[in-house]
Amino acid sequence: MQYHLGLRVLLVEDNPLVATAIEDVLAEAGYSIVEPFRASAGAPPALPKQLDVALLDVSPHGGSSFEFAAELGRRGIPFAFVSTESKALLPAEYRDRPFLAKPFAAPQLLQTISTLAAAPSQLALPV
Repeated sequence: MQYHLGLRVLLVEDNPLVATAIEDVLAEAGYSIVEPFRASAGAPPALPKQLDVALLDVSPHGGSSFEFAAELGRRGIPFAFVSTESKALLPAEYRDRPFLAKPFAAPQLLQTISTLAAAPSQLALPV
């Protein structure tokens, strides 16, 4: 697996323990967490300007991360969904996106990030 050192990763996750675990794995692999966003109820904030890929919890605090996904798609930034839910529950327009089922191991997380970084032109197509 190829790591992309310095890759800027946006993480949208509402569970502080899961977010910290993901941040630790990514930092150890040489990735940079861009303003980690621990999702809360309400409208999503503006996305950081400088980021390379994103991991989106599907249902932060019972809401959804689809507004984030739409903006990432418009900006051409590859992203993957992360969830305890089934991928089949995603809206049809997002079912072709990379998906990481919780719970997952560090190698699965790193493989997902590597996949996003390696093929941004294919995975970043507008939604």
